[in-house]
Amino acid sequence: MTLLAGFQHQDVPLLLGDFMILAGPQAYTRKKVHLISSNLAVGWTGHVFLAKPILRDLYRMFNGTRVSQQELENFLTGYPIPNPSSMLVHLVGWIADDEPRCFLWNSSFPSQLFYEPYHVDGSGSNAFENVLKSEEHFAIQGPPPSNIDEAIYFALFKATALMSDEVLSKANRKIGFGYGYELLYLDGNEFKFVDDVLYSTWEFYYDLNSKGGNVRFYPTVYKYRSFDYYSVIQTYSFRSKTTEFNIVTPVFDDMPNVFSKIPGVDVAKGVGFPLTSRWYCLYFRFQASDNTRATGSLVFPVAQPNSPFHIDKVDGKESLYFKFDFLQTLYRLFK
Repeated sequence: MTLLAGFQHQDVPLLLGDFMILAGPQAYTRKKVHLISSNLAVGWTGHVFLAKPILRDLYRMFNGTRVSQQELENFLTGYPIPNPSSMLVHLVGWIADDEPRCFLWNSSFPSQLFYEPYHVDGSGSNAFENVLKSEEHFAIQGPPPSNIDEAIYFALFKATALMSDEVLSKANRKIGFGYGYELLYLDGNEFKFVDDVLYSTWEFYYDLNSKGGNVRFYPTVYKYRSFDYYSVIQTYSFRSKTTEFNIVTPVFDDMPNVFSKIPGVDVAKGVGFPLTSRWYCLYFRFQASDNTRATGSLVFPVAQPNSPFHIDKVDGKESLYFKFDFLQTLYRLFK
């Protein structure tokens, strides 16, 4: 039960994975995508008990090295899988050797890696395919300056649509995936996480006659931070003024003492990450008085000039604001 996607945009390799694991009626979190080395990113889906040793041994073998495609193939095709085995694991990832290649490895057929332009796997595969094909309106201010930046925007658009379900219907969790997502991209010769992301959900109404309307903010926001080896999802409720932390560790390492090592966080005192982030991702539902409707994502980097979204801090408390004047811009875009 998971969502795992190796895909690309503007020829930039991307890898997306969720955090949710089901164990009977209970759910918990683990990293699905792992940065094994600078040129090897691997995600998994299937039985956690078989994934643990495979990802652990991959990390031990190749972390800190530059992996060749042949070395990866030798490792996986020669890995000792219990036979017969009732457990199944699929690996989806990218190896950037002479050129980036997206691969799928199946523990039930371990003698071969399957290379395709993209691979999507897990219980969330259909949902992700629908998100990829969606014609929802996506908006940013100004053109991205490079293919890599454009790919990051594209990936964040899709992740924002997925994250909105955590606030709205929570339908994805019912089919076994979700809770949070993380993204890796190839920046030239090495893979990096898209880090420091704030997700929020909004409803906009625009009245053409009065040039007024209203903005509704759903009071739960999610902050994602990556520390490469492990990740953190911070959930903040503006309604209850509470902060929850979920430490998402590698599938092969429980990291029992990690709470005391998170930079800038004091769980005992309820001190978390600031809402100020590198990326602001807003999922919205838009309606105008002439019945123009749209749903989609807005993605703004913190350095975006004249951004309609900003965070103010007064007396030590942070608040989210959306400039109402931007609704007219959205209306023109969707009309």
